[in-house]
Amino acid sequence: MKRLFFPILLGALLLLGACSKDDDDSSSGGAGTPNAGNGTFTCEVDGQSYVSDPEKVIGLSSDVGGLFNRIASGFRDANGDTLVVTITIVSFNVNAFETGATFDSGNVLGNWCFGAVSFNNGGSGEYTATSSADNLPCSVTLTAYDPVAATFSGTFAFDANDEDANVTNVVTNGVFTNIEFD
Repeated sequence: MKRLFFPILLGALLLLGACSKDDDDSSSGGAGTPNAGNGTFTCEVDGQSYVSDPEKVIGLSSDVGGLFNRIASGFRDANGDTLVVTITIVSFNVNAFETGATFDSGNVLGNWCFGAVSFNNGGSGEYTATSSADNLPCSVTLTAYDPVAATFSGTFAFDANDEDANVTNVVTNGVFTNIEFD
């Protein structure tokens, strides 16, 4: 079942890469349309501070076959390198998304989540490490959820692995705020 969500994650990353500040008018685009530029997204990746470029914070919702997803992602360019950190929360119950709700990678039949770190230096240094690859730990707590305004905030942490690239990332102290998802 986890393999079903990896294409959703990749789709969100592709949409994020296609977004630029000029493309965004910060208006709601409806379910399945990414919204960028209104929230914040920070964390530590392997102990190094990560703060997303403000205009490249994105939210997305997807409701597919009774599975409800909320995605928050931050994108940063620095010195020719691109780093994207994404957290995806999933439930079979749309009412599970509420302030105080928790999601973890071990609860695949309930409220679960997974994370990803994508890196590209414009050359041969490229990978996408995910927490879903080896059932690595991932946790999210929603600190605010407003279905009317279609925004959410939360905290997160996860470990991610890309066996092909022999890369493991530890993401800690993650915080996303006021992410528009619809």
